[in-house]
Amino acid sequence: MAESSFNCSVYQGFNFQKDGQELVGHLVSLTIGDEEMTADMDVTDPTSANMSEYVKVVGVISSIYWNGGYADPIQLAFQVSTAVKNKVAMLQHQSLSNTEVVMKFNIYD
Repeated sequence: MAESSFNCSVYQGFNFQKDGQELVGHLVSLTIGDEEMTADMDVTDPTSANMSEYVKVVGVISSIYWNGGYADPIQLAFQVSTAVKNKVAMLQHQSLSNTEVVMKFNIYD
């Protein structure tokens, strides 16, 4: 199996510059159980031609890893706002009947 491991630039994730040659990752949405996290960070859209358009994201990705196997987990590390961090911390201390995690993310190269 071929593993995939990539580090993304957190600086570029928050302050994208076209001339940077680094991976950029955005966590577009995140739902844990029945709780949807708010996309509360405005970051520059890397696909924007004029660099003046912003997108709302839940977090900025710092790394992504997958061992390559069918049942292997995809591991993400990302930066979130204090509000999202607090909401996730509260969920960790609750007994959840639904522990499904659904996320959408973009990695730009």
